[in-house]
Amino acid sequence: MTNRSCKAAHVRGGADDITAAFAVAEPKIEAVITAVRARAARDVRILIVNYLEAVPDNGRGCFPTVPVLPMDSAWFTQKFRQLNAMLATAARHQNAQLVDTYTPSIGHNVCTPAPTRYVEFVGVVSSNPAFSLAAPLHPNIGGAHAQARAVIAAVARR
Repeated sequence: MTNRSCKAAHVRGGADDITAAFAVAEPKIEAVITAVRARAARDVRILIVNYLEAVPDNGRGCFPTVPVLPMDSAWFTQKFRQLNAMLATAARHQNAQLVDTYTPSIGHNVCTPAPTRYVEFVGVVSSNPAFSLAAPLHPNIGGAHAQARAVIAAVARR
């Protein structure tokens, strides 16, 4: 673990550059939805998939299992919530359907054991459920399968 805080690297003088990036991204996402709708069949159904539970919502993380400062774990939780709120707003503004992959992923965050977690933190190889490439705080194969199940269920509910 380093003593450098991710939050401190992204929040300077009260300005959070990740929150600012979300504000810039939202109209771009809405523009993409508008463009898809303009090119698609009249009755197109557009699904927006939110993000799964990457870090536990406990305000402290799981140090030392995952070497993240507790204040950073709480900040990551806040950023993922903001991301999902932004995606929900964009979907609502553009009459698109939000597919919630966050709720079914609760309890499968980076702090859970390898066989059950849906995201990875360190390293480039995941062992869940089979060896594959991994990216920090991104879905592993288990997470991708869980998200796919949520999308398939949403499509089936037409």
